[in-house]
Amino acid sequence: MNIKTRKAIAWAVAALALVMVLCIGCTHKVNSGNESAASFVITGASSPQELTETPTSTASTAIMSIITESTTEKSTVAKPTSQYPEWGAWKMPVKRHDLISYDELLAKMPAITPNANASRFTAEDGTAGGVKDGDTINSIKKKLGNPVAIYDDRNGEGLMRYYMYEGVYFSMFKEISEDGGETYHEYRESDIVMAAVIYGEGIEGPRGIKIGDTFESVMAMYPQDKDYLKNEMFYGKYAFSGPSGKVYVWDITGYNDPFEKSEGPGCPVQVILVPDDYRPFVKLFFDDNLILREMRICYENYPFG
Repeated sequence: MNIKTRKAIAWAVAALALVMVLCIGCTHKVNSGNESAASFVITGASSPQELTETPTSTASTAIMSIITESTTEKSTVAKPTSQYPEWGAWKMPVKRHDLISYDELLAKMPAITPNANASRFTAEDGTAGGVKDGDTINSIKKKLGNPVAIYDDRNGEGLMRYYMYEGVYFSMFKEISEDGGETYHEYRESDIVMAAVIYGEGIEGPRGIKIGDTFESVMAMYPQDKDYLKNEMFYGKYAFSGPSGKVYVWDITGYNDPFEKSEGPGCPVQVILVPDDYRPFVKLFFDDNLILREMRICYENYPFG
């Protein structure tokens, strides 16, 4: 029986009990000369002397019991109040500028000569400010100190919490809901970092790269087994299927507002690096001047895919 049905039944019983109270009151007035007998019949006591309370008070107690049970049940399933401000209140700082055309962007994409020590991306490379896969909020605090702000994002699937630092934030899936947001319970890996986003200067990402680095210098760290200008891949067979490196060049000039994108606002170039074990994989976003503006390190799978 679901919650709504149980509540409806509870209030129906309460209403019936109230009608009984009114009827009992009327009977009490009509049969005032035989009050104890009326009480004896209604309460079911074996004798008038066993009565300890009037029919009215007994029914009232029943009503209060039903109402209290219903209220208590509601409080256990009600959506919890978030401890922190809503995530939507925060906006990533973005520097706006006039975008070049897609054709101009394609024309300036450079050929890449890999460094002598170029190698494929590994799971150990997937760090953000020294934070690695499997780190908890306590280990993050030991490395970076206390966060400057914390935000909550609750929806019908659960609660995501964001720990903000200067130039980087970390997300953790704290609570999960399996009934569309009616109830929530703690996620089994609620203390494990799920993802990191670097957006400010000075924070080191994979292999020490930072916001402000060039597309060419970042790409040169990895082998160029294929020409990314022809097939997007520069090593590996398929993106997200075994170790791979891939470049996407998007035409974002037709977007209503290219700087309102949820990932890589104002950035038409994206590099994706995937290790042998799939995670943590990395997304690197470059603007149309081919300057690195955002890094996303994805450590854990989102519970709902």
